[in-house]
Amino acid sequence: MSKVQPVILIVDDEPGNQVVLEALLIGKGYHLFFANNYQTTFEFVNSILPDLILLDILLPEMNGYDICQNIRQQERLKDIPIIFITTLGNPLDRQRGFEVGGNDFISKPFKSQELLACIKNYLAMQQTSTQ
Repeated sequence: MSKVQPVILIVDDEPGNQVVLEALLIGKGYHLFFANNYQTTFEFVNSILPDLILLDILLPEMNGYDICQNIRQQERLKDIPIIFITTLGNPLDRQRGFEVGGNDFISKPFKSQELLACIKNYLAMQQTSTQ
């Protein structure tokens, strides 16, 4: 049984970034949850089992790379698409993002249409793989 609205978990410790992402995604048919640290992220990931995670890298206490790696180590969570959205953008940052299990890497400031297309694509793939 599929969810009526795809669930997206947005992990970013900057309230302004959360507001921008919410404004972009509101009304697009997504159910949004927000986390600003690793503890809240893992609570949400384990309780709501999101269809997609938008993950910043520069977070307090535990960075996005480590969060991604921890998610990938859990069998029931390992297939959730993770898109890094970060101010980091050099090739080594991108490489590390893919090495720890990220599906995509978008640099801030991002282009709205690119991010929306990316989200739509990964959610479609996720829905296809769970049917």
